[in-house]
Amino acid sequence: MIRKIAMLMAAMATSAALATSYTWTGGGADATSWNDEDNWDPAGVPGGGDTATFTSAATIADGIAVSSGELKIVASAAAVTINGVISGEGSLYYRCTDNSASKICLAGANTYSGGSTIDAYNDRIANNQSTHPLTHGVWLQNNSALGESDTVIQVGGMIVFNCANAVFAKNFVPTGSRTVAYAALKTCTIGGTVTNDNFSGAMYFATKTSSATLTVKNLRN
Repeated sequence: MIRKIAMLMAAMATSAALATSYTWTGGGADATSWNDEDNWDPAGVPGGGDTATFTSAATIADGIAVSSGELKIVASAAAVTINGVISGEGSLYYRCTDNSASKICLAGANTYSGGSTIDAYNDRIANNQSTHPLTHGVWLQNNSALGESDTVIQVGGMIVFNCANAVFAKNFVPTGSRTVAYAALKTCTIGGTVTNDNFSGAMYFATKTSSATLTVKNLRN
């Protein structure tokens, strides 16, 4: 038994040691390729267990494979658009660090199955103010943008639905005790369940253009 515990601890330590924090430079031969290791510092390709940080605007054209673990994509005062498909059995953690200038746009028909976490904190959202910046948050440009499993939304987070006539079949699970925001720029439907389990804050649903609608099929209190 002691040997098994030691082996498990060693495996966990090895996994932690292999995790890498990468920063996007765009200095490779193809400045739109996630999989060009010369676009990252240190050189390599981020995958499950790693953190990929963008400090300047970037557009990713190719696919991202996350076979296992959690890949963190961080926009730090930057707008990032991911057009390629994110695939694999791993999970994604999307973080926007700046109150107004950090945005992650997901445009691919993503197929990853490990679930999503959105950590896009904004003071005005968290404090339930009436105006929320559309230069911030995680934008969904495709109805499969968040993969195949539930999405957890951290306190103060904002999701912008920007895909016309789309039905988002996923469940959305807000956490914490302050406001989270769902905003639509086009006609969209949340077909899954938006749940209040383990959440004591306010949920803000808004349309941001005159032609937009946002329909929530199942709201569970």
